Amino acid sequence: SERLQRGGTIGSPAYEAPEVLAGGEPSERSDVYALGMLLVWMLSGRVPLRVATWAELRRSAIDGTRVPLRELCPTLPA
Repeated sequence: SERLQRGGTIGSPAYEAPEVLAGGEPSERSDVYALGMLLVWMLSGRVPLRVATWAELRRSAIDGTRVPLRELCPTLPA
């Protein structure tokens, strides 16, 4: 990725907002996205993505493909 060649990623790629993964600049909105991903991880111990490669991560983020929180952590109260 060009971002990696220009000096590295800002954070863990799985937590980066779709617009950041697509090459855009980070913003307050991307921080909120990262916080949401962190909260899902804190509740379930997993990120809501099923990907194995960088390309799959970008495609999943841009397409909005996520594993529902209830599937990641079925013991959560309603």
